[in-house]
Amino acid sequence: MTMHEVCARLGLTKKAVRYYVGEGLIAPRRLENGYADFSEADCETLERIALLRRLDLPLCEIRVILAGGSAEAALNRLGKQIAREQAALRLLSGFSETRDYASLKRALTAEEQRRTIAERLESAFPGGFGRVVALMFAPYLTQPAETADQQSALGEIIAFLDNVPAMDPALIDEMQRTFAPIDAETAEKMRRAKESAATDPQNWLEENEELVRQYAAFKQSAAYRASPAGKIEDYLRAFCQESGYNDVFIPALRRLSPAYDAYQRRLISANDAFSRALQSTD
Repeated sequence: MTMHEVCARLGLTKKAVRYYVGEGLIAPRRLENGYADFSEADCETLERIALLRRLDLPLCEIRVILAGGSAEAALNRLGKQIAREQAALRLLSGFSETRDYASLKRALTAEEQRRTIAERLESAFPGGFGRVVALMFAPYLTQPAETADQQSALGEIIAFLDNVPAMDPALIDEMQRTFAPIDAETAEKMRRAKESAATDPQNWLEENEELVRQYAAFKQSAAYRASPAGKIEDYLRAFCQESGYNDVFIPALRRLSPAYDAYQRRLISANDAFSRALQSTD
């Protein structure tokens, strides 16, 4: 199939097709006269490239997808882009009503601070774990670091996340399968459920008594301990303890965010109640 026939069939320009050939996305056979001879497979690949380009995906992401890789990186990038645009829309909407530059500066500083922590969490904890943690923390990071102690805490958080030891690569793929389905909406539902349980643990326990019994039995079973979820939980528990996540990151985050500190106080109290309830099921 000639270049002209390919372009007519797919609605592509010669310039675009030549570019994709030059980038190595397709490699049509060369005839003796030097002209390209495109196969049906080449046309199929070009059509797929054109479809993905209509989603505004860059070639680096298209290359991964064409090779059979996951579209997770593209999804994460677009999700972050949308989140930034939504944040800008929200802040601009508030500013259009108040015309308060001081409030806008404060809100922008808080948003940039939240984004900095989120980006470093994702880099420090791969396999989707960092992304989910960032989503869970986001609602507590709406105020900028203003006091000297808060600024110091922010510096400690960034330093910690920039120096977290590498996670076990053998578990990263399994963690990706576990955490990838958790999007922003799901993470927010999980956070609200946890917040609700922490706010009134006694009522939650009364409403979920049978669930608590089943959960306790399942967590103690050999099947759970041998399952991927069980292994990931054991690994993350040890990793968070040994890396300083529990002893450095969380205390610094509590100093940075009064809202998160208040939540942690409720959570600690609720965990005590849950532990007593679980012990009573033994």
